[in-house]
Amino acid sequence: MKKFLAVTAVLLMALVAFRFMSNSAVAEAAAAPAGVQAGGQPTALQKANAALDASSAELQKYVSDGTPDPASAAGPGPHLSSRFGSRTPRTCPAIASPPSAGQAAGLVQCTMDYESPQQARLHQDIAVRLSAPRRPTNSDRWPGIDSRFPVVDFTANATVYLCGPILEAVMHNTGSNCDRYQYQDAPGICWKNLEGGYRCQINAGLPTNPKRSQGPPTTY
Repeated sequence: MKKFLAVTAVLLMALVAFRFMSNSAVAEAAAAPAGVQAGGQPTALQKANAALDASSAELQKYVSDGTPDPASAAGPGPHLSSRFGSRTPRTCPAIASPPSAGQAAGLVQCTMDYESPQQARLHQDIAVRLSAPRRPTNSDRWPGIDSRFPVVDFTANATVYLCGPILEAVMHNTGSNCDRYQYQDAPGICWKNLEGGYRCQINAGLPTNPKRSQGPPTTY
């Protein structure tokens, strides 16, 4: 993702520089004899400038902090994000008892999914193998944990997508804006938070050797 931001910043600076040169060319053409203008060069440059304006606006929209994608606040989904072409992050249901394997898979998604203006991280194809519930220990310091209630350890297989914004005018990356990672037998844990609902997360760093230029997930 750092590489993506660096590339977009360089492209944005190049577009600004090229636009400056194009405007200079238009000014020179305007000062030239009428026969030069009749050849249509200012009109061609104006068209090029319009294309540059579109690309520059697209870059500025996603390099800046921007505003949240409207789809991210659209309620229960999945909804499609116009920024990433993916589903929006999952919202956690209220599950007050230690979850089943199926419930834990959904809780991994809603706990670990996130979206920022620069990146979406989405979890798919989750298969969870639960251990028996146990009492929390001093090492169980998960966010907002209510230590009066059991925690549940698990291992999981899962696919993780890291997606950058779609910049079609510049990157031509519609449908190929994600890296895909694969977890195998990754450790994880479910805990009950102080708001009364269970949350689950995989406790492992991203695997190595992602598959590049993948399409984004659109369903849970």
